[in-house]
Amino acid sequence: MTTSRTLLAIAGSLLALAACQGAPPATQARAPEPAPPAQARAEANPYGVCAHVTRPGEHAIAAREYALMRPAGLGWVRGDFDWPNVQPAPGVWKWEMLDASVDAAEAGGIRLLPILTYQAKWAKPSGSHREEWLEFVRRAVTRYRGRLHHWEVWNEPNLSYAWDQPDGAAYGALLADTHRVIHEVDPGATVLFGGTASIPLPFIEAALKAGARFDAMNVHPYRPAHEVAQLPADIAALEALLARHGAGGRPLWFTELGWATQTGIPPLVAGAIRAGLAAIDAQARGWTVAVLDEPGLPTRAFNDATVGWILPAGSTSRRIAVADLAGLDPARDRCLLMPPSEGFPQAQFDAIEDYVRRGGVLLLTHGVPFYNTWQRAADGSWTMQRNAPESYRQRLRIGWEADWTRSGAPTKAAVKPVAQWTAHFPPQIGQIQHATRFLTDRALKPGDTFTPLVEASHESWRGCAAGLYRYGDLKGATVVVPLMETHPGVTLAEQGQLLVASYLHALHAGVERIFWYELQATEGKDYDKEDHFGLLHRDLSPKPAWGAYGTLVRLRPPGSTVLASPEPGKAVARWGWKRPDGSCAWALWRQEGEAPATLRLSGAVAEACDFLGAPVAIPADGRVTLGPAGLFVVGPANLTP
Repeated sequence: MTTSRTLLAIAGSLLALAACQGAPPATQARAPEPAPPAQARAEANPYGVCAHVTRPGEHAIAAREYALMRPAGLGWVRGDFDWPNVQPAPGVWKWEMLDASVDAAEAGGIRLLPILTYQAKWAKPSGSHREEWLEFVRRAVTRYRGRLHHWEVWNEPNLSYAWDQPDGAAYGALLADTHRVIHEVDPGATVLFGGTASIPLPFIEAALKAGARFDAMNVHPYRPAHEVAQLPADIAALEALLARHGAGGRPLWFTELGWATQTGIPPLVAGAIRAGLAAIDAQARGWTVAVLDEPGLPTRAFNDATVGWILPAGSTSRRIAVADLAGLDPARDRCLLMPPSEGFPQAQFDAIEDYVRRGGVLLLTHGVPFYNTWQRAADGSWTMQRNAPESYRQRLRIGWEADWTRSGAPTKAAVKPVAQWTAHFPPQIGQIQHATRFLTDRALKPGDTFTPLVEASHESWRGCAAGLYRYGDLKGATVVVPLMETHPGVTLAEQGQLLVASYLHALHAGVERIFWYELQATEGKDYDKEDHFGLLHRDLSPKPAWGAYGTLVRLRPPGSTVLASPEPGKAVARWGWKRPDGSCAWALWRQEGEAPATLRLSGAVAEACDFLGAPVAIPADGRVTLGPAGLFVVGPANLTP
């Protein structure tokens, strides 16, 4: 029986075939088309990158960076126009760095997207210094009118570091005034909503209700690697919200998106784990550790190198699956190391508690324990739900607080080891500066004990940033380190594969322009993700993601139009597009694991490669292996796996 889905698939294939039928053979001469003006070419280019070219450090190498960007096909660079740097004091204006930055971008043939952002120390908060802020805006737009045509208003205004008190309504009012001033100076300018961290629909809705005015919507949809395929659904939810508030139809930009490749975790995390184990058994000469690690979990486990670095000398580890939690024997595996996450497999919580009851030591290394639940769907995939009941933490007597749960708790606090345990911490503990979640002893029962391992302080407030829970009625213990920067990064190859997949998902869902965060990786601290987002190494040599970006731009050049987009729920994502020269191109991607597939091709293959640009041979029978490496195919009028 032919289903409606089958009919839709056939219709889509026929449309794709028809769209490419008009493409002339490769050997047929084509009349050259007149090249569009440089301005128009840049406007049509969806490919951009973030770079701190307007700040002293990276500004010094901006010319070298532009020389790399333009041949790679990138059209845009996003840079900071920091108010405190331009106006360090009332009446003092310093434009020299920005003048030079605008000149350098023009000389390099790259469009510059400026971010009007951050608060001057003498004018905080910006919401209460509206006229001073608008004077800065007016002067900036006037100074660069005719040279800069797009203005992003604030960076991630929904985060506390960018705004004294994140408030959608306050930002919406600020954006309305800023939009008015920009258009008074330059009526043809495009004003962007300040790129939000993630896609915070309540914050955006509050801004819309407060009268926010803008010409293009803009978000920073950072996400775990396993949530890449959710981008189209998240975009649809955002567009539905905009439409409900009369703001539909505006272009959508991503002015930040990326994954970092850091290899380490903060030394403070390792020190806290070692100190907690020493507090349990100071005579132990090594620990046996089970590492929960199963493909498809919402959070990946620590790799072997990181596990070895975390644990005391002489320790050993083995990997276990979720099903192995039932009956896990503390006599064999004295510790259970959970993935660095606030989540847990909900159906197995009883097994985890029973393991601690029988003497096991639970090691939790990221955020508030048992805060999000993981459930396995019928097809074997995992989903996550936020805000698990407090009862899970109470069963293991874990108390916690944060600024949003307890009055007086700080937004962030400085941290250092408790003096008694300093010897167990690596010497680089100063690499992490603050904690945002804190542990308490409020859930203890009679006979339980709580041992602080890392102390936290902010002004007169004192708290705990890592601790050990021991129980009067359970034989085991729990070491909790709720510091948030504990995720190891993606691999170098994964970064490139994720770049291509996320861009294709976004472009085919209607996103107009995407800026990768960021160009250069400063590669300072090995654990700090902020130092490892870049497409290029510190010395500007390429990471695999740079080659992946260049391959994407070359095979899906500006001006390409959508032929096919992935079907929800399919293991293999399939994209198709018609290129400006009339030829067709396709991309296939399977994020989890590899599987054989037989390609059905309509037409000859002119080129095939993986997402990193490595050539791939397509045999006559079309049999290939699809996986995270991805596959580009250029030439056929249609392609289905």
